Amino acid sequence: GFIDDLDPVLTSCASAVVPVWAGGGGRGKSLVLLGSGIPVVATPASLAGTEAVDGVHCLVGDTPEALVTHLRAAIADPAGATAMGARAHDLVATRHGWPSRLPALRRALALD
Repeated sequence: GFIDDLDPVLTSCASAVVPVWAGGGGRGKSLVLLGSGIPVVATPASLAGTEAVDGVHCLVGDTPEALVTHLRAAIADPAGATAMGARAHDLVATRHGWPSRLPALRRALALD
């Protein structure tokens, strides 16, 4: 379904799981979740192109069982998960936000 404002939903989450196994829709979802600062457990496919590093910005599993194991670990270590979420937020803010992407866009459009 549709949610008017995702922020209250995200702030109520202990963690998020992105179980995308193939296709291109995972990157956008992953960037939103990583940028929110909540701990993220994801598949390699869902993180393609995000520059997120397993164990630093998120936890990565390539099987459903691995995702469950990582999710349990994130919930069991709230302080570690919170720190990981903060690092993920910083990654998205510095590498994927408009301030970091605008110069390349301006060059591509020959505005500079």
